[in-house]
Amino acid sequence: MSNSELDPVRETPDDYRLLVSQVEQLQQQQNVLVKYLTELKRRLDSLSEQFDNRPELQQITKLQDALARLQELNLTQSNTFSLASDLNNQFIRDDLDTDDRTDEDTELNITTEEFWQRYNNGQRNFSGCNLAQINLSGESLNASVCNFTHANLVQANLSKANLSLVNLSHSNLKDAQLCEAVLEQTNLTEANLENTDLRQAIFSKTKLGRANLSGANLSGVNLSFQVELEETNFSRANLSKGNLQKANFYKVNLREANLSRANLLATDFTEANLQDANLQQAVYDLSTIFPEDFDLTAAEAYLIAPSTVLSKANLAGYDLKEVSLTKADLRETNFYTTNLTGANLSEANCDRANFSAANLNGAIMLQTSFRAANLSEANLKYANLIAANLTEANLSRASLEGANLTAANLSHANLQNTYLNKINLSGATLIQANLVGIVFQGNLSGADLSEANLCGANLSQANLSAVNLVSVDLRGADLRNTNLERANLAGANLSGANLESARLSGATMPDGSIHE
Repeated sequence: MSNSELDPVRETPDDYRLLVSQVEQLQQQQNVLVKYLTELKRRLDSLSEQFDNRPELQQITKLQDALARLQELNLTQSNTFSLASDLNNQFIRDDLDTDDRTDEDTELNITTEEFWQRYNNGQRNFSGCNLAQINLSGESLNASVCNFTHANLVQANLSKANLSLVNLSHSNLKDAQLCEAVLEQTNLTEANLENTDLRQAIFSKTKLGRANLSGANLSGVNLSFQVELEETNFSRANLSKGNLQKANFYKVNLREANLSRANLLATDFTEANLQDANLQQAVYDLSTIFPEDFDLTAAEAYLIAPSTVLSKANLAGYDLKEVSLTKADLRETNFYTTNLTGANLSEANCDRANFSAANLNGAIMLQTSFRAANLSEANLKYANLIAANLTEANLSRASLEGANLTAANLSHANLQNTYLNKINLSGATLIQANLVGIVFQGNLSGADLSEANLCGANLSQANLSAVNLVSVDLRGADLRNTNLERANLAGANLSGANLESARLSGATMPDGSIHE
């Protein structure tokens, strides 16, 4: 019997090589699987540590499922290597996707809810955290100083939030909402505030050095309280109607910025870039410093200074506290609701100007002309109007408490329902003035009120000694305890007037008789 008949499974050299090849292939498949099982475990451990208790746990769950499936695979199945190859391709795609992501995407976003969980657990350092679109509107973070340096706060809502003393340096606040936010002593050095809404935000000792505020909306803000602005970028920013008084814009970029109707009194723009900036109707004074090549005439701004010409200018709503406009031409100028507290308008020409609802508390207006001017509802408390010309002026519902109108001319003026408590009108002229319903408890001695209308006026306890009241309408007036000694009441209408306890010694009565 031959050997071949004795050994029916005899192996040839080709069969041996084939077997070796299959073993090597299985070994390769196993190596690939080990490699990616290791990689899966590494990523799972990393994600578990980084995203514990987060909504993104779905990603971990998927990886865990994939790992379980791989561990159940029969390495001897013919499709094992194909599966490993598919996984390998998937990892390559994942790596490419990771490389294409921005820094914002690679750092998982912290939700508002999670932020407060961390905050309430005592965390105050959020440096470098991704807080994009977080909503902290109206919240107060100033109780304990927080650190948001290098944090991503893109499109965050921080409106009305109290961020006093908070460190936001180098943070990204692009497109964020910060309107009405409190930023007292807040550090925003080198922060990105591009296109941020900062309307009515409160700035005081705020650090904005080298910050980017290009395109930001700062309409109406006050930057006059020691705000640091070194090399800040305000290009295309809206600073209209802002109070920039005494602010230091040294070397600041204000290219194409909107500074219309802004307060630039004593502001320093040394070496600032004001190219194509809008300064229409902004106010400045002789102490304001502009760049050497700046064209003030083309800017169409208003100079606030003695003897300036601002006839028909619109200065409604400006803050011009304690400014000097002596001898200025202010004819027909609009000062509606303007703050002129303590301002000096002596000898200025304010004929037909509009001071309705303006604040002139304590203002000095010696010999100022207000002919036919509108001062209705104006605050003239303790104003000095000695020898002022208020002929035909409208002072209805104005407050003149404590004002000095000695020798002022109020002929034909309208003082209807005006508050005249404790004012001095001695020697004033009020010929044909409308004083219907006024309440007056001051000094009118020697004043000329001939033909004035005092119907229903309350003059109780007022000093009207030696006053000219010829042909005055005093119907229904309250003259109790009023001093009318030596007053001339010839032709006056006293119908219904209350003269109880009035002092009339030497007064000329309506019928021409002299009262004893």
